[in-house]
Amino acid sequence: MQRIFLTVFGVGTLRICWQQIRRTKRKRLLNSYPPTQLPQTEMRNRYEMLTEDSSHPEALEKPHPPPSSKPPPIFLHGVIKYTETLKSLTEVAEEEQFLTKSLTNNVFKLACSPPETYRAIIKRCKERNIYYHTYQLKEDRAFRVVIKHLHYTTDLDDIKNELRTLGHEVRNITSNIGKQKNL
Repeated sequence: MQRIFLTVFGVGTLRICWQQIRRTKRKRLLNSYPPTQLPQTEMRNRYEMLTEDSSHPEALEKPHPPPSSKPPPIFLHGVIKYTETLKSLTEVAEEEQFLTKSLTNNVFKLACSPPETYRAIIKRCKERNIYYHTYQLKEDRAFRVVIKHLHYTTDLDDIKNELRTLGHEVRNITSNIGKQKNL
């Protein structure tokens, strides 16, 4: 049986005689350091320009054009002579406008930087019946839209005509009347 010696120091404080705990931090003596003056830093509000009124009408008139997305890669299949392929491509676009990468099974990957180069190379491949594979440009892709909070009696032709006046090509419009989720 092991004995532990405990000594009571004040109320609620116990000291174990066989254990000594050393402090790892030094106690700071109050007023040991003379008070130092902190350096003054220059501060300004970086959001200050947002609080200004529209006092600059020329800034409001110039809308920013939407950023053009990077075109998808073009995969040319069955390329045997790289130099002839490169000559054919440089007739359409400059070499700085696209990058080539050799893949397995005589496949070359073309990465075009501007979308105009992408369209010109695709047009050249179609003209010369070159076997290639690519994806659709993001700006040419169709997208689906859900319009909520319309009355069920709203005519679908009116919606289609309104979307066309806004410059969108409408492929299909359906009404979700009667479609309910099973709970």
